[in-house]
Amino acid sequence: MKKIVITILLGGLLFSCQKEEKQPLANPTQLDKYFALKDLILDQLPDLQGRELSKISHINGKYDSSLVTLDKDGWRKELDLFVHADINKAANATAYHIEEQDKTTTYTLKEGEKGEIKSLWVEFYDAEKKRPASVNFESASENLFYQSQTSGHLSFATGTGALKNYQVEARQQVWFLDPNSIEVRGELK
Repeated sequence: MKKIVITILLGGLLFSCQKEEKQPLANPTQLDKYFALKDLILDQLPDLQGRELSKISHINGKYDSSLVTLDKDGWRKELDLFVHADINKAANATAYHIEEQDKTTTYTLKEGEKGEIKSLWVEFYDAEKKRPASVNFESASENLFYQSQTSGHLSFATGTGALKNYQVEARQQVWFLDPNSIEVRGELK
């Protein structure tokens, strides 16, 4: 009996001493299951730096237009809503239904699941789904005092895959206050 125990202990010791390749620590909150919208935006930032943006906004009926040149940080802030619309989070691991048709992939929040992003759909230029033509999302949130709906749209150039334009529409309602209506359109020059 003593020999069996010693043999098992020595065998376990030998196998536990095997040299393993070190893997970098994975981000436990980030997944690769859905379309990587955050990565797409962050990859675009270096190419957007110094590009001119024609921006039109309608906020509660007030119109404003501007022509601006943004640096990398400015673009990051400008496209922040799209970065936050990324659904590749550990909490969403099983939250979305995926539907693929031809050159379109749609992610829809499953009934009973919690999440602000209700749907995300991506249209691609190619059947291999490597180059997005456009990305759209719809989000909504509400509680006892607040209600919000937002939609966003990104378009990309055919040949280069560079961002061409974007659009954001939002409606926010706080209890006892007038609703806020926001529409922002940006086009790269």
